[in-house]
Amino acid sequence: MKLRKLFAGVAAAATLFGGLALGATTANAADADASATLTLRASNTTALQAADLTAYRIGSYSNLQYDADGKVSYVDVTAANDAVKNAAATAATALNKTDLGGYPDWVSFYAAQSSYAADLTQFAAELVKNPGADAIKNPTISEDGLTATFNNLESGWYLIKDANGNAVFVGTQAFNGNNYVDFAATTAANGVAYLKPTGTPAPGKTATQKTITVGDVIDYELTGKIPNWNGKDSYNYNFVDTPSDSLKINDKSVKVEIGGVTVYDDTATTPITHEGVTVTYPTADVKTLTIAIDAMKFTVGDAVEIDYKATAQAEPGNGQYVNDAKITGTVTSGNTEVTVKTTPFQFTKINAQNDGIDGVGFTIAPKAGTDTPALPANYNATVKSSTVDGEKGVVRFAGLADGTYTVTEDTPLAGYMNVTATFDVKIADGVATFTTTATSDPYNLVDEDNKTVLNVKSATELPLTGAAGTALFTMVGLLLAAAAGTVFVKSRSAKRALRA
Repeated sequence: MKLRKLFAGVAAAATLFGGLALGATTANAADADASATLTLRASNTTALQAADLTAYRIGSYSNLQYDADGKVSYVDVTAANDAVKNAAATAATALNKTDLGGYPDWVSFYAAQSSYAADLTQFAAELVKNPGADAIKNPTISEDGLTATFNNLESGWYLIKDANGNAVFVGTQAFNGNNYVDFAATTAANGVAYLKPTGTPAPGKTATQKTITVGDVIDYELTGKIPNWNGKDSYNYNFVDTPSDSLKINDKSVKVEIGGVTVYDDTATTPITHEGVTVTYPTADVKTLTIAIDAMKFTVGDAVEIDYKATAQAEPGNGQYVNDAKITGTVTSGNTEVTVKTTPFQFTKINAQNDGIDGVGFTIAPKAGTDTPALPANYNATVKSSTVDGEKGVVRFAGLADGTYTVTEDTPLAGYMNVTATFDVKIADGVATFTTTATSDPYNLVDEDNKTVLNVKSATELPLTGAAGTALFTMVGLLLAAAAGTVFVKSRSAKRALRA
């Protein structure tokens, strides 16, 4: 059977089935000395022992052609027996396939299409029933227990299954009559496969913003790879994201790329959809965002990137917006948690007797000349002092992103002097630090340590430090000097009167 185009699917891509994950798959023509090898590797010592691996030779290769580097650039595929032919045809019928895509038969078709899960799953399922070849058992286990090697094989295309019936296609290097050589289309090691973990990795998850202000929008990204679930009963690769109560997933904010191609985008003017991707937004009853991916519709190993947005609608009780993502469906993964922080702060408006004063307004804004992010349009930037938990005069600003902000006092209440303070607040690592200057707070009204702001009814209530204290002492000094001048003048007048 002729393979019309390069055996790229087998040579260049991983072929994944059930409990196995393949590196590169290649094969070669029948060789005079049967000394080819197939090696399977595992991440732990118990995996190979439990696998109970068995190999079956299902295909031979002929008409090898080579490139300038001596690597195989073309090969013809021949089924090893009639059972392989029958399994390929039965699988095609089960999949309702009629188009060979230019290949001479279904065996060649499956060999070249080896990265497509649905095709190979069905083919493997039929082959496991009757491989039509002698079973090759008892691979050599390495001393560290991490590799199993089938030695002294005829080179060709093999089916390897484990004790549970999970199967993988893998092939040896090509034999050129003298040596074993690789295929030109692959950069990975030929004839090497990897035992796949029984679970699936948790998705990657990141947030562009590390800290935010209440009302901000957070940009999230989820990542993963189309899994190899061949041999499973289903191929549902679902990303499930659970936001905290203070977050709302933005409607029409999801974009999905698979294999570098945008397959879903409801943010676009003309939305992009795909039959293999279904997005379900949170509802009043179901609080999760679900991006359901039919893995059969995509290529095993393709990168998955999902972007979406969420708005911080309220301030979280502990200053942290926490949400997590996991994979569900055919296999359930562990959770990946991401935390975005926000920092509120407060101070107390007091009078000279250290009593709290309600009803005084303060306004906050990012400090000019800094890279502090702008406040959201719906953020309450002006707050009046009020009684909180029995304490009067409390001024509290809701959670803010890291940065430096300027707080300005509005007009004082009736009966108080029109002397006000402006001060800066630096938010960093969950801590708010107050700072003032002689220019921003000339009357020394702000107590940075105790976080209070003073209002006074007369100059005598002003702190006797800072610019205001200096001004008061200067004024008193001038008054004393004026009094001394008056006494001096009167004294001279008295002397003149006596002389007269």
